[in-house]
Amino acid sequence: MKSITAQKGIIYLVILFFPSILSAQNIPNGGFEDVIIDTEFPSNSHPINWMPFHWLVWIECFPFQSQGMLSNESNTGDFAIKMETISCQEVGNGLVHRPSGYYTGNPEMWSPEDWSLQYDNRPEYLNFSYKFHQESTDSAYVEIMLFNYDSISQGIPFIERIDTIAFSQSNIFEETDEYIEFNLPINYVSDSLPSFVSIVFSSGKKNNCTLSSCTPGTTLWVDDVSVSGGTVGLEHIETIDQEFQLYPNPSYHSFRLISKSAVQIKNVSIHDYLGRELKDWLGFQEEFIVSDLPSGTYFIQIQTTKGLAVKKLIKTG
Repeated sequence: MKSITAQKGIIYLVILFFPSILSAQNIPNGGFEDVIIDTEFPSNSHPINWMPFHWLVWIECFPFQSQGMLSNESNTGDFAIKMETISCQEVGNGLVHRPSGYYTGNPEMWSPEDWSLQYDNRPEYLNFSYKFHQESTDSAYVEIMLFNYDSISQGIPFIERIDTIAFSQSNIFEETDEYIEFNLPINYVSDSLPSFVSIVFSSGKKNNCTLSSCTPGTTLWVDDVSVSGGTVGLEHIETIDQEFQLYPNPSYHSFRLISKSAVQIKNVSIHDYLGRELKDWLGFQEEFIVSDLPSGTYFIQIQTTKGLAVKKLIKTG
């Protein structure tokens, strides 16, 4: 369905798609299919509930370049978001490199909804699909924060109004020209129920890019953003998790997997708490060796013909 809306003298083409996949998503417009196309200023086109970095901070940077754009190089549906690190001349500072990115929110709303979305669940994972083109040794970036916000009290600085419930961040290092899935465990610091969620994707080291720390051309594509586990676990993921038993746990040398049914394992990988993949095994193994990893908490991802399962592993020694 398409509609055209006039606002402040600018014509917006609002394109709304309703494929069946949207009914399964639990982050508003996590598939980036509901978009606003600005026909007068195309760089202002964006998915509903998601804003590019150049809307967040006004930067006198010449020539002007979008710090986040819609892309038809999608994993599913018609749209994804694309972020490419840029180089430009900034007034007073000369040549600068800046990452591109997207953040949740809507600019016409009051804080904190100009940079976050209302949300009241406690998920375990942030999930998304991505492609990544790396220049030099650059890494892309993702973060999620669940929080409460004091919108009533007067005279309190903005940052002091935020009560963080959970926060996780990770860098993305693996270069890939085909979409692959990324699952970021969400770390909770409070037992409270949040009221808002903020998600940020960036082609560089968040927004702290320097001439030496990020390289123009580094590009990140993201599609199909969702959360799972906890109070919003997707049914197929919860069911598949229960298909497997991991033992011994805690483990020092290795672990084994027992399946309660004949589900076929495609591959198994182990990730740290930042979501970084540390080891990968193709297909089923009698024994998965982890003795070369330091002690700590890890997440075992099991890709099967029925979907994804995630198990927590405690590594000792």
